[in-house]
Amino acid sequence: MEYSEDAVSLLAQDPGITTKRQPQFALGQFAILCCLRMLDPITFHQIIPYINQLVMDLGIVDSPAQVGFYSGMIESIFAVTGLFAVLFWGILADDIGRRPVILIGCAGLAVGTMLFGFATTYPTILICRALVGFFAGNGSVLPTAVGDITDASNKDTYFPIFACFWPLGMIIGPIIGGQLSKPAARFLVLKDSLFFRQFPYALPSIVVAGLIFVIWGLAFFFLSETANSYHLRSEKRTISVTLVARRLLDKPGAIVVLLSGQNPMLQALCYSGVITGFLSVAFDVVFTLFCYTPLESGGLSFPPEKIAFCFAVAGAVSTLQAFIMPHFLRRYGPERIYWMCTCSWPLAFIAIPFLNLIALGAVIGPSPVWMEIFLWICIAVILTIVRIGGAAFLYNTRILSDYLPSENLATGIGLLQVCVQFSRIFGPMVASGLFVASKEYDLVGGHLWALLLAICGVGAAFTGRQVDLRASRKDRSYGRSRDFLMTRRDS
Repeated sequence: MEYSEDAVSLLAQDPGITTKRQPQFALGQFAILCCLRMLDPITFHQIIPYINQLVMDLGIVDSPAQVGFYSGMIESIFAVTGLFAVLFWGILADDIGRRPVILIGCAGLAVGTMLFGFATTYPTILICRALVGFFAGNGSVLPTAVGDITDASNKDTYFPIFACFWPLGMIIGPIIGGQLSKPAARFLVLKDSLFFRQFPYALPSIVVAGLIFVIWGLAFFFLSETANSYHLRSEKRTISVTLVARRLLDKPGAIVVLLSGQNPMLQALCYSGVITGFLSVAFDVVFTLFCYTPLESGGLSFPPEKIAFCFAVAGAVSTLQAFIMPHFLRRYGPERIYWMCTCSWPLAFIAIPFLNLIALGAVIGPSPVWMEIFLWICIAVILTIVRIGGAAFLYNTRILSDYLPSENLATGIGLLQVCVQFSRIFGPMVASGLFVASKEYDLVGGHLWALLLAICGVGAAFTGRQVDLRASRKDRSYGRSRDFLMTRRDS
């Protein structure tokens, strides 16, 4: 639905109705937001190289085959608290501004990460990861802030650059976790350190927490509020659960649009986000377990250092999209690129089991050196395919910024992140459970997990196609749902 010039003029004259202003781009603000974007993947992925060994060291499992369940619980609790927090932070950012929410979340992320390094029992580990997940839930506010400072003329340039800082964090996180875990056994200068023998996984958490505090300082001194002041409900409101609950009742905004079907693109992205988020976290889980599993049991027998290197390679591949994606976005549009990315998931999962055959050839084959090289080439290809699929998740906020006005963008992105976080709750447990069951009961040669996840990948491609169809039909609902999304300032 298009509004006439007279209608737009009348809306602009009404002081109680907010209208979307053309934002001005600020390079310094964008740089700080990019640095902040790295923090979530760093905190999430820094535990991946050593999480299975950490569970073994706790003494709560009898065999490596049981590790997957407990490590999956640790990864899932991160998503559980994130699910309940993400909408809270999004609504709060629409009310009190992006900057205070970002600063609060960043500080909490540092504290939770630091505490995790000193946790020595399974319950305390779960509590610390839950705390980190709660404050990481405000990550949806960052793309909202980028949407505030960009417009239609530069979104396709700066959103891909912003998106590539997530995989950059995926490079840094595993390297820190893989290289700094158990420093007393790794570095001669620390071999007699009683502290690091008592807390063998503290150093990665200390380093990550220190990095977070540095970036928090940059944000505290140099990050300005990106939302226009008239979008904020009140400058003197206190942060409380009551405030957010009242916002849910007084101004449903994007929530009503989602539930009423007035914005088909928001619905399509939420449906696709569930399955894409599930596949993303499922790959991290099963690939880590596959690398950790002994060679004779169908895995790769990789130590934490090699597992960290694999995820660092994956992150490096993803950063390359910053250089090529702007061209494709301008040529094909973000919705078409989104669909093309989702089509890569089935290929990634179905190819993983073949790595074991290549690894066996590197051990018992006639040309072990060449087979080892070939193994790493194949790993790089699979990780490239996976990161292409992950790009769909990175660009869904770019798409949504075209379909929601700024005053509701944080809430809308928060809803999208709720859907993604929901899948991440059961994703690690389901994926690790499938992996363990496939190995223990020798289902489809121990590779039933790969077949089922590949089928889920087909579902991701289907939902991605629905996103593309929404754009192909020119069904942009920003105009249709404007009655739902316009807000009146509180008196």
